[in-house]
Amino acid sequence: MEDNEIEEIMSGKKELYMKDVFRLMVDLNTKVKQLYQRTYNPPTNNDLHKSINDLSGRINLVESRLKQALK
Repeated sequence: MEDNEIEEIMSGKKELYMKDVFRLMVDLNTKVKQLYQRTYNPPTNNDLHKSINDLSGRINLVESRLKQALK
């Protein structure tokens, strides 16, 4: 269910049926699960090390290209 559909229901522009209530409950449940997983499943050390290594590689590449451009 899109945010604009929810706003229409809340404002009374759209009639509310049981199917809409069910869809809204499913969407809310999905969003709560996503927030829970994001909060309680922080990245592992391996993920952090991989991200740091990728970033370091990119910085080295930019640094070397900058040095070549300044020569």
